[in-house]
Amino acid sequence: MFKVWQTRTQRNKQEKAKEKCKLGICAIKKQITGRQGTPIIGAGCLVKDFFPEFERKHHLVTCAAVINSDNLEGYFLYFQKLDLSDKKGVQLASVVNKADKIFRTSDVVFIPLDPGKLKSRSGLLNDRPFRKGIQHKGFKLYCQVVEEYGTSHVVRPFQLLENENEEYSLPEFPPDSYRKLLGAPITTDLDGEPVVVGVLTSGNKVSPIFFSQLDIASSGRK
Repeated sequence: MFKVWQTRTQRNKQEKAKEKCKLGICAIKKQITGRQGTPIIGAGCLVKDFFPEFERKHHLVTCAAVINSDNLEGYFLYFQKLDLSDKKGVQLASVVNKADKIFRTSDVVFIPLDPGKLKSRSGLLNDRPFRKGIQHKGFKLYCQVVEEYGTSHVVRPFQLLENENEEYSLPEFPPDSYRKLLGAPITTDLDGEPVVVGVLTSGNKVSPIFFSQLDIASSGRK
């Protein structure tokens, strides 16, 4: 059987697709007046083509408890490279057009990113954004939880389980203040690549909101 030859670019793209949970998920920090340092308050992820009719093709997705107003000043996004080293923080307000609508529904927040403001950071929109997926019975689901370590972080998956009463839990999740449930993306694997299917919206209990449950018809067009 012949082995399909791949170029270096194709191999890199394939590797990045498999490692989407390292690349497409960010720690979200907020500058708080009078407080030293910039703490991680939750997680977010990049998603592409969530709204097919929307002019903006890439969105930051998180929960309302992480970003609770349309004033984006003071919020920073921290992504990682494949080697787990940190990229320079991105000031959220600097990559969003103030005229664009921020869509909120069921405690999930979709913030459109302006590609014109991302020219110097074009790599963020190349291989990092997830595709949107739908959860199916029998497919394993994972909550991608940001863990804070000093000034850095890692993203760690915890399997999300559902019982006969349709209640969800993270049985292997050890609660701790440095693990951030808020905004944690919920992923499943599709054709060997992680896709995002929902978001955790509470820091005190496992309360997933799946994209299939959302009313996105009211988002309008922009």
